Amino acid sequence: MRHKRADHFDDEAREAPVFAFPQLTSEQLSYCDPQTRLVDEILASIGEVVWVHDARDLKLIYINNACEKVFGLKADEMIGTPGILFEKIHPDDRIKLNNAVEELIGKGRGRIEYRIYNAKDELRHISGEGYAIRGTNGEPLMFCGVSRDVTELRRIEEQLVGQVSEIENVFESITDNFIALDKEFNFTYANQVALNLYGVTRNELLGKNIWQKFPHGKERKFYTELKKALDEQVPVQFEEFSPSVEKWVSVNAYPTQKGLAVYFRDITDQRNVREILRNNEYNLRALINNTADFIWSVNRDFRIIQINQPFVDFVYSFTGKVLRPGDNIMSDDFGPAMRQKWEGHFKRALSGQTFVVIDEETIENTKHHREKRFKPIFSESGEVMGVSIFARDISEEARLNAKILNEEKKLRAIINNTKDIIWLIDDQMETISANQAYYDRVAVLTNNKRYEDITSDDFEAGRLARWQGYYQRALNDEAFTIIEEEVVDGWKRYEEIHFTPIHDKDNKVVSVNCMSRDITAETEHLIKIKQQNEKLNEIAGLQSHQVRGPVATILGLAQLINTSDPNDPTNLTVLEGIREVATDLDNIIKDVVAKTNAAKM
Repeated sequence: MRHKRADHFDDEAREAPVFAFPQLTSEQLSYCDPQTRLVDEILASIGEVVWVHDARDLKLIYINNACEKVFGLKADEMIGTPGILFEKIHPDDRIKLNNAVEELIGKGRGRIEYRIYNAKDELRHISGEGYAIRGTNGEPLMFCGVSRDVTELRRIEEQLVGQVSEIENVFESITDNFIALDKEFNFTYANQVALNLYGVTRNELLGKNIWQKFPHGKERKFYTELKKALDEQVPVQFEEFSPSVEKWVSVNAYPTQKGLAVYFRDITDQRNVREILRNNEYNLRALINNTADFIWSVNRDFRIIQINQPFVDFVYSFTGKVLRPGDNIMSDDFGPAMRQKWEGHFKRALSGQTFVVIDEETIENTKHHREKRFKPIFSESGEVMGVSIFARDISEEARLNAKILNEEKKLRAIINNTKDIIWLIDDQMETISANQAYYDRVAVLTNNKRYEDITSDDFEAGRLARWQGYYQRALNDEAFTIIEEEVVDGWKRYEEIHFTPIHDKDNKVVSVNCMSRDITAETEHLIKIKQQNEKLNEIAGLQSHQVRGPVATILGLAQLINTSDPNDPTNLTVLEGIREVATDLDNIIKDVVAKTNAAKM
């Protein structure tokens, strides 16, 4: 390859990279020997821009063909000009470039990256480095260097920076704590949540060894689990208490090419809740197992959610199988009829119904009555997610109820076999129980109106107010008896009515027992006796006033008889007087007898 001076270009010279040496000194020309031609051939094939500037005026004396690709200008357009590139420098980078040239002149070596607009006015990033070739006197003869187009590299870097920034934004936006460790367990990254948790800044943490920063970690799972993740290259998950922040944390660590990515979050409240739930579950299980009743629940697939031990034992006694949560309760061991019945109960409850079923079962030749309560289990969204069942043996209760019912029938037969009226009212003055005589009397008072249709308007207002007063007295805890007189079916009747308050366990009056007894016959008899007594009193009056006079007269006349001389004529006169008085007395006695007989009528 031939080397031309810049002021003697020809067509051949323009076809290839050239050295142009205008006004070079002999010392400068000594460097331009035939070997340079070989170097020129080599440099023409590489992509980096190789250049040489004259140290005296900084004019370009050599540049290879790569300049056209990088700057958009051919070599012959640039050789011999010192400032053509300076005109294309980005304004913000010109001072930086001037400083780099001064450093190159002063120190003999320099490096710079700047931006430049090429011939197409495209902004390119150029990285350049150069050094000075000095003469024998130590002064720079030429400045040589290489410039590379790093635009694509910077674009990739910007993308990577953007991606890294995006990743960091992700880590900064998550609520979990995140740290990155290298293979020596040194911090390489920590998001702000983690920094806030430990109360440190990023500068205080990055580059520090985790075991030196938090030495307590080596004594806990933190060390063994993180070391396992790093040594075995496997993810690990664990929970541990952190003394440095006095909190429980859940940790997930994943091995990476450069170390570990560690996510952790505060689970102190969750653990406290779990502990409470665990204790509650333990207490609940203790409660449901401390009963002879059967308690269990199933999901929509008839699989057991919870089950107490008595029910497990009961099923085992029949099937020899031990039921556990997750087992299907619809086993064929109970027979198709039982399966069909229970499936119907479950489906009914799964439809949202709450209900009670009482079944009669024969166990070891003994009849048992069992009450089963079915209640749907609802999710937070209101959907039925399962059924809870509570079953208890009510055989003894059923026997007692049957006995009570039988006794009640007997008692009702007794109270219905009397003409006395018996009824019970509650604290609202409503009749809650009564015998037949009560209903018969109400029918008479309401003209045989149906009892279910009777209202307070069917009774005379005065009567209603009077009876409400009686009821209120009894509800105020007063036991008393009254006599009522009224006309029933045209006959005057007398009734003795007892009011007795009934108390609950707290001694509060909750109802009143009322009993009305017909005392008409007794009352009429007493009235008759009273009338007889009045007659007898009148007779007694007659005896004391009318009879006493004649008797006194007879007694007086008897004193006048001459007992010593019976023939005394005076005796005849006295006897005649006695006869007359005796006649009067006889008439009085007849009147008393007549009145006495009248009093007996």
